[in-house]
Amino acid sequence: MKDKETLRTKYLYYFLKNNINTIASFYRGSGIKHPNMSDILEMEIMIPSIQEQDRIIEILDKFTTFSAELKAELKARKEQYTYYRNYLLSEEKLNYIYQLKDLVEFRKDETSKIAPEGHLYPVVSGGETSKQKTDIYNREENFITISSSGANAGIVNFWSTKIFAKDCFSLEAKSNLLNQKYLYYWLKSNQEEIYKLKSLGTIPRVYAKDVENLKIQLPSIKIQNKIVDVLDNFEKICQDINVGLPSELNLREQQYAYYRDKLLSFAQGNLEVSPERERLARSS
Repeated sequence: MKDKETLRTKYLYYFLKNNINTIASFYRGSGIKHPNMSDILEMEIMIPSIQEQDRIIEILDKFTTFSAELKAELKARKEQYTYYRNYLLSEEKLNYIYQLKDLVEFRKDETSKIAPEGHLYPVVSGGETSKQKTDIYNREENFITISSSGANAGIVNFWSTKIFAKDCFSLEAKSNLLNQKYLYYWLKSNQEEIYKLKSLGTIPRVYAKDVENLKIQLPSIKIQNKIVDVLDNFEKICQDINVGLPSELNLREQQYAYYRDKLLSFAQGNLEVSPERERLARSS
């Protein structure tokens, strides 16, 4: 910076952030892209007074700090949930040891089946929900699925609604010694161990026969039920936060973009702001 009494470094930073699309047009090269510095140096910037720059910096810094705090809160809640789930399901809290195949019914892949288009039930392909819906189902409520192949092979999910499952296998507790939801939480707590069961090859695969041999340590059904209640409540709190905080974060980032554009446009002698950003900011 040649003259800090004419242009604040932080103001220049926000100006460049506000013109990131213009800078992107200066990129060159087909590998790692680098902006052409000579083009950046040719950009024109109108500079308001130092006092105005400081005020703009102060406002935009507050938006930036608030967004960072929201992101940190969201991350902390996710980590807290994972910690308590793993703590409640840790080996020192459990008693009896079984193989999963002694307590759980496994239903294998239905890869070849095609679900006709419909509106009632989600199609779970590879263990995750697709955009497709169908009017038939092949799994009742409260089933657990594990993706059997592809990039998501091994991922564990719980479905509280009826689904049409394909490219995955499902699990259902068949013993009164095991709570179905407890089984799900235990599997999620051991997600990394399940990933390690992937076969090597062009398409990664996890087989039910390997998951069947996993050993599970169980407390009494009474304690399982209590653990499920605790984790269900904690998961609901986290889901509420995960809905609320990202929405709040998205809203604040939209407001930040709007006011950044507005302030910097005004400082540059241009009162135009993206109509879409103005609509979003005013609707908040």
